[in-house]
Amino acid sequence: MPIIGTFKKTDDTYTGTIRTLTLDIPASIVTNPRNGNDKAPDYRIHGNDNAELGAAWKEISKTGKEFLKVKLDCPALPKAVFAYLINQDGKYTLVWKR
Repeated sequence: MPIIGTFKKTDDTYTGTIRTLTLDIPASIVTNPRNGNDKAPDYRIHGNDNAELGAAWKEISKTGKEFLKVKLDCPALPKAVFAYLINQDGKYTLVWKR
């Protein structure tokens, strides 16, 4: 799976960079106050100018590892991009899912 970003985790926030053919920007994945809505995303994704780039939901793999299911959807992309933020030995990698 193609890597389209790398992140570091601090508390409950992830900071890093998203790189695709149309994006190359610093980004933050921050906790979303769900306000009682169970279907709301667990996180919001923001660019360096606080523009919203997408959302993420907590998931657990079949092996019991936690990861984030990510949907990037912004005007710079021709259509929504789906990806996973996975922990690889303390490094968080955003991998594009086809």
